[in-house]
Amino acid sequence: MVLRRNGHPLFTLGMYERPRNDDEWAAWSKAGVNLVCCSTREHLDAAHRWGMFGWVPVPMILAPEDNGAQLAERIRSLADHPALAVWEAPDEAIWHAHRQPTNWATKRLWSLPPEDQRVVQERLDAVVHGLARGSTLVRSIDPGRPLWLNESGANQLTLARCVSSLDIVSVDAYPVPPRIEKPVHHIGLDIDRFRAVAPNKEVWMVEQAFSWNNLYPERKKVEAPVYPTLEESRFMAWQAILHGATGLLWWGSSYEDRPAQIVDTVMQVVSEISQLNEYLIGGEVFSVRVVADTRAYPATALGIGHICRRAGDGTLLVLANEDPFDQEAIITGVDWLDVSKMRPVCEPSASLTRIDEGWITPMKGYEVRLYVSG
Repeated sequence: MVLRRNGHPLFTLGMYERPRNDDEWAAWSKAGVNLVCCSTREHLDAAHRWGMFGWVPVPMILAPEDNGAQLAERIRSLADHPALAVWEAPDEAIWHAHRQPTNWATKRLWSLPPEDQRVVQERLDAVVHGLARGSTLVRSIDPGRPLWLNESGANQLTLARCVSSLDIVSVDAYPVPPRIEKPVHHIGLDIDRFRAVAPNKEVWMVEQAFSWNNLYPERKKVEAPVYPTLEESRFMAWQAILHGATGLLWWGSSYEDRPAQIVDTVMQVVSEISQLNEYLIGGEVFSVRVVADTRAYPATALGIGHICRRAGDGTLLVLANEDPFDQEAIITGVDWLDVSKMRPVCEPSASLTRIDEGWITPMKGYEVRLYVSG
């Protein structure tokens, strides 16, 4: 884990903005937010006062003619701050290399005319080599501080070429309202892709804390805002964790006026996760198996995801129906555990029923259950 408090690992729970007043700082800190975006020493001072860490975006992609003086000055000016946790490379650098300065929005390089393919490939090469130069400079000044790049479903071949320059990669996905080409459960698949490309790196997930029409004034005038519900926000967070995410951050709340229900929703999800920190850094129980019951219904798409973690004398069992339709989860491999005494962390909390194979419980589409014992 990147973050440590008094030497103890913390599961990363971050926001892409800072709280707007002391009341919000207090609420976010109480919920368990531990990482916020910072640009100045004053921002880092504020994070430190409230027991949080900060990450700082820096121009880490250096052109061949850039000697890195500006980048070096930026690193030296903040590297000694106790709240500084991470340096961030330019956001979605690979994605933007496909799109700028012309309006190419496709990630499918093969679909472009040959000359356009050459131009895009040159831009992608510039990202790879520029990031290598920049990361080498940053590490020479501030060795040991993690370097992070966030991407938007990036070109995997290019991302793979960047991995040696990074310690953390993340992917952002904002699927609400759901679309056929980007359903809510696509988040877990994105994490799978990024873990495959960067198997020895931390992989974070950047999640949705906004309504799409608030990003576009012309849409805002004619469309009612659509936000992730509590259930959707909880599902997207835990699906990412079940697929191996080692941190979660939320983007887009800066576009929302206060008070904002979506911010309250995110804080509730953060609170539920942060209280389980010991389990999220704990050991996995591999004997536990959870499957969808297909005796009454056809085969599922993704099925029931789960994790079972131990911390001290306690056990955490997380179930997530990764499909949009109702099904029943069958839990086996828990003979060593008194499942009947597990208590829910949050609603919903339908009972677990003993059957010959193990335990069974009905689950709604995209539903998450959190149970602890001990």
